[in-house]
Amino acid sequence: MIETHRLRAAAVGCELLKLLRSQWLDRRQIRDELRLSPGCVERWTAELSEQGLLVERKRPARGHAAREFTLAPEWGWEA
Repeated sequence: MIETHRLRAAAVGCELLKLLRSQWLDRRQIRDELRLSPGCVERWTAELSEQGLLVERKRPARGHAAREFTLAPEWGWEA
């Protein structure tokens, strides 16, 4: 069971990095694209941002500004 969880986690991480390597997406867009739960997307974006793999910006919007993420330039994307 633990091995299955690790494989799934690795697959989620890889898919997230591939998705964000050439575009900015907010958490809702990531969730919809990868069919993940809101909590899963929250954890992954927080962890990968903390590790320096993702960069974050606030998208200007009326009301609540969404935070968008993309792959950090050091990892192959010019944000």
